[in-house]
Amino acid sequence: MPAAITGSLRAHRDRQEAEWREAGRAWHDTDLVFCRRNGYPLNGSVVTHHFQKLLKKPGSLSGVFMTCAIAAQRSSSPRAYRRGL
Repeated sequence: MPAAITGSLRAHRDRQEAEWREAGRAWHDTDLVFCRRNGYPLNGSVVTHHFQKLLKKPGSLSGVFMTCAIAAQRSSSPRAYRRGL
């Protein structure tokens, strides 16, 4: 995995740990990498909405996203395509 990605994931984990401490007893440990500020899973339609808005911004990752989607579609694993891997 590229260092930029691992660095971003580590920074995300640090922010999430701060959210966990702030939430205290309200935190629900679901062992998710990406979740709401209380630990519960994200709503898929909300994530899709925000992602679509992000892709419309100038300089967005739309080209990268499409390249990944095409590569996943060509792979032998339909599961990888559904997950956007």
